[in-house]
Amino acid sequence: MCHLVGYIGDRPIAPLILKALELQEPYFAAHATGMGVIDAKGKIQIEKATGPVAVVKKTTKITKLKGKIGIGHSRYSGYAREDPRYDIDA
Repeated sequence: MCHLVGYIGDRPIAPLILKALELQEPYFAAHATGMGVIDAKGKIQIEKATGPVAVVKKTTKITKLKGKIGIGHSRYSGYAREDPRYDIDA
């Protein structure tokens, strides 16, 4: 099960996308979270790690991503629930 959110606009992108993902987590939790944005130079910047949004915010630079276009994703894996080998950063 996955949670997805996208945004195009001028507001600070990381807080919007991360808050939307956090609001979706109570439905199915999250084993991994990530976000990709297109920065001012047109390059794609990506941050991702295992864990729910709160953990990824503490362990990566995901809150520092800046851009006008972005997508966020968190996934819940039935496999990860049963077998912790699936809960790895890759």
